[in-house]
Amino acid sequence: VHFLNEGSAWNWLVAASLKDIPKVETVHDVVPHPEDTSSRRIPRYFANALIKRSDGIIVHGEKLRVDAVRLLPIAGPKIYSIPLVPPLRPPAGSVYEKPNDGRFRLLFYGRIYGYKGLRYLLEAMPAVRASAPNVQLVVAGRGDDISKNMGSSSCDGIEFRNRYLTLRESAQLFAESDLLALPYTEASQSGPLMTAMAFGLPVVATDVGELSSVTESTGMGLVVPPRNKDALAASIIKIALDDNLRRQFSESAAKAINHKYSRQQISAEVIDLYQEVMRN
Repeated sequence: VHFLNEGSAWNWLVAASLKDIPKVETVHDVVPHPEDTSSRRIPRYFANALIKRSDGIIVHGEKLRVDAVRLLPIAGPKIYSIPLVPPLRPPAGSVYEKPNDGRFRLLFYGRIYGYKGLRYLLEAMPAVRASAPNVQLVVAGRGDDISKNMGSSSCDGIEFRNRYLTLRESAQLFAESDLLALPYTEASQSGPLMTAMAFGLPVVATDVGELSSVTESTGMGLVVPPRNKDALAASIIKIALDDNLRRQFSESAAKAINHKYSRQQISAEVIDLYQEVMRN
């Protein structure tokens, strides 16, 4: 039995009732994100109770595996690193055409909490727009009050969709965008990053969690230090003004999603894990 969500208060009780049936759990966040109020609703005690009853734990990256060996209540050999599957892919048979209006669409997507670093992206936008006036930022997602992330920023060319987005609307956003910004100040892995890969979308990501290792190993974008609006602005400008570089990053993302991060490859790794857990 594979538990895909450590955020339930009662999964540990289900695991206890399964007795000798092998159990695997995916732990998305070895350490809860700061300011992530939705994930912190369930005390960590319940997640640890499930981990103790598991025969295998999946985390989404080698850095996270190192942290998991140190912090989780389970033996190190039972902890496996397998990539995160993109939570959203282009729908089968869909054909998207980017709007031919001269705009360069920069996307910030996902749950909006302080650790996502939105304030640094907003503070970088005046410098971005000064060098690349055609850059338009779309901030899409729900979470904290958006005003908490505004800081001292004030800039034209920003659209806020501060609400829940349907899968169809989300897919349209990724398909029409030219660049995804991931200005996080803390992270484990990132669903938006993997979704960008599935859509062949370049990224600018900060050097936190697994963001930098995925971005650099695939060659799908640029990595900048966290909390650095100047470096963030410079990287966005660099990609916005260089069509060849953007195309190169896009092709690298598409290549990665069809090889190392393909459904077939990740499925094979999970099946191997199941077989090893059952043998043990």
